[in-house]
Amino acid sequence: MTIDTALLRGRHVYLELLQPVHREPLRQMARDERIWEFTKTLLPGEVFDKMFDAYFDTALDTGAMGGQQAFVIRQVAGDAMIGMTRFYGIIAADKRLEIGYTWYIPAVWGGVHNKECKLLLLGHAFEALDCMQADPGIDILIIGIPGAPDVIADALYRTVCTDIRDYASRARKPDSSPSIAALPAWRDLPIEP
Repeated sequence: MTIDTALLRGRHVYLELLQPVHREPLRQMARDERIWEFTKTLLPGEVFDKMFDAYFDTALDTGAMGGQQAFVIRQVAGDAMIGMTRFYGIIAADKRLEIGYTWYIPAVWGGVHNKECKLLLLGHAFEALDCMQADPGIDILIIGIPGAPDVIADALYRTVCTDIRDYASRARKPDSSPSIAALPAWRDLPIEP
């Protein structure tokens, strides 16, 4: 799988391939307990560093999780790292993959960043990688949990179910179209909050 990161640049975010040099800056960002409040992927306290190293090492391993590629998400304005995401569960023979393990620093929650990131990844999956199916999944555990911030559930629902419409929830490339680019202006879908 060849990733052209030049195609993974939008108006608000851009993605770059995860590299070992990203470990320490991401570790510091990931220490914010609010990020893991509902997923429990990483736990605060004495075990955090060990858990983060295992998480990061897995993210670097392109052969893990059925084949994957992890990315750092950067904000266009200022080039600041704001999170991570991945293509994973890649099944080349079936031309399918999943998008997930996405997290952001709280300062950008509720903004345009996740929407644009998902659109960039879906577009790349269909156009550059010629996938027939891409699952931009959401953490179902968050939606409907009593006490889960409504803004998180709402943002996830709007991102996956509304703004991306035809490209979301088990999105499929039309059999009759050689490229998703042939569909009406998918890159121009509204992503403003």
